[in-house]
Amino acid sequence: LLSRILMAFMMIWWVRKKISGLRFRCSWIEIKELLAIGIPSGLQYIFEIGAFAMTTIMVGWISPVSLAAHNIALNLTSMTYMVATGLGAVATIRVGKYKGLKERENIRIAGFSSLALVSVFMSFCGIGFFLLRDFFPTLYVLDESVQVIASALLIIVAAFQVSDGLQTVGLGVLRGLQDVKLPTVVTFVSYWVIAIPMGYFFTFYGGLGVQGLWYGLFIGLTVAGILHIWRFYVLSKKDKP
Repeated sequence: LLSRILMAFMMIWWVRKKISGLRFRCSWIEIKELLAIGIPSGLQYIFEIGAFAMTTIMVGWISPVSLAAHNIALNLTSMTYMVATGLGAVATIRVGKYKGLKERENIRIAGFSSLALVSVFMSFCGIGFFLLRDFFPTLYVLDESVQVIASALLIIVAAFQVSDGLQTVGLGVLRGLQDVKLPTVVTFVSYWVIAIPMGYFFTFYGGLGVQGLWYGLFIGLTVAGILHIWRFYVLSKKDKP
């Protein structure tokens, strides 16, 4: 709580320092435009994080051992996800800049460069998770039953690293184009219509245990990534993206 409060005051101080001398002015039209982008963007995070939270709840229905292993895998993949989120923010800024300048070719270069960069980074992360799948769990617990399950989950985590990175940066490049409504629908469908129901089916009817829920997330992330990239490809080809 204290860190969040400190961060807020530091950000306010930094912004005021950067724009010192400017008068504070508020425009309801501007606020409306900000909300039109901000609310759907916020919902995208809610749908995604909520899906992972729901998965954690369902893992709790299986066993405490599965829940422990699940949280190890979730903690590890969250680290790489945060780097992808940072690259997504950069992509938003770069694409938004060239959209303002109406430079279509640079929009495409900035967008696809960001997607290529996150693909390379997440590929290395996936390889690392796969090769060290038996080592990472030992950093968290000594219980061998938890380590075995967590090691198996890290194979799935390794497989969906690229998908996770692409869907994260894909949302970023689309935000740069101020395209947030359809991506929000895609995010909802990918996680709550595809990932969660499929994960539930794989786990409780397919007999895959906790791995079934992660397979569901893998499918949802992949669908979201493909659709976001396709959307950017289509919009960036237009005369006025």
